[in-house]
Amino acid sequence: MMFLNINSRGLPKGIQVGTDSKSLVLEVDGDMANVKCYGSKVPLHKIEVWGCGGHDVKQAQTHQRQWEKKEVEKQAQRKLQLESWSDTPDRQLLEMGGVRTTYSECLRNSDSD
Repeated sequence: MMFLNINSRGLPKGIQVGTDSKSLVLEVDGDMANVKCYGSKVPLHKIEVWGCGGHDVKQAQTHQRQWEKKEVEKQAQRKLQLESWSDTPDRQLLEMGGVRTTYSECLRNSDSD
């Protein structure tokens, strides 16, 4: 079994190969500087990556990348038509994260009382 971790906290970052997470045969650390094979640690100088698949798979990947690039360009040129701060996605993300964004509204309400 092969494990790849680049984001999760609490788990070692990098690539691990073995039957499970406790009996690893090969480990590549998160910064791709060292390899540990059966407990022996050596520096990593070079990695060669091979892709498996036919010509159709390569064409599908190329097509997908081109589509994604066009979508990113479309979204970058799109202008948001927002009438107020309460409609912005930025505010909604901040509130989902627990950040209070309504201080000015609270002040206005207390002044009117």
